[in-house]
Amino acid sequence: LSLLLNIPLALLVFRKVSRSLAIRAMVYVAGFSVFVVLLEYVDLSAFAYATENGTSSILGPLVAGIIQGACSSILIRASSYSGGMDFVASLIRKARPEVNFFWIVFALNVGVALISFFVYEYRMEPVLLCILYSFTSSSVTDRILGIRPEDIHDEQLFIESSPESVIDAKINVYEMLGAEVYLYFNIDQFDITARVNSRTTARPGDTVQLAFDLSKIHLFDKETERIIVN
Repeated sequence: LSLLLNIPLALLVFRKVSRSLAIRAMVYVAGFSVFVVLLEYVDLSAFAYATENGTSSILGPLVAGIIQGACSSILIRASSYSGGMDFVASLIRKARPEVNFFWIVFALNVGVALISFFVYEYRMEPVLLCILYSFTSSSVTDRILGIRPEDIHDEQLFIESSPESVIDAKINVYEMLGAEVYLYFNIDQFDITARVNSRTTARPGDTVQLAFDLSKIHLFDKETERIIVN
């Protein structure tokens, strides 16, 4: 069912946002759907969480949100989505690029949670637990998984030595700051900045080759800008 529901959303993203993004996301959705079906034949009772006083209703959504947020970060690093609300959020962000993608997802999930209040016989606890899960997931994912501008290169020597990390980027903004230039571009609607030498020939509207130093990809804390994981 999840796979079928994602197909029309993926087609919209394919047409209006990014073809490669939609294809990669659907590969993930298909793989995940198969994985869920196979899990039905596996005895997972040994992993059931319980305490001496019973099962905590809060820790489950909290831990699940952390795991989902970490998985989403990995998917975004691979320029992909997990489907569902991610597809809807990408369509919204296409029209409103200034809005944070992850908090669009959170707002959509909160909307679904509030609607579910009428499904769960007007019980508030499942709604609150769903919102807790969504908030945790969005908070974890909203850590900045990325690369510093100085670790994106346009030198031909670096490009030739790093063919696995080369992309074609259309430059949106060219900003000269003394001996350096900041080049602003997008990858699957994510905003990226490269800091290169002022001798660069790239100008707004140009499509140029850039290469990432993959050894310098980090997980940043959005508030402090400190590195969490290298």
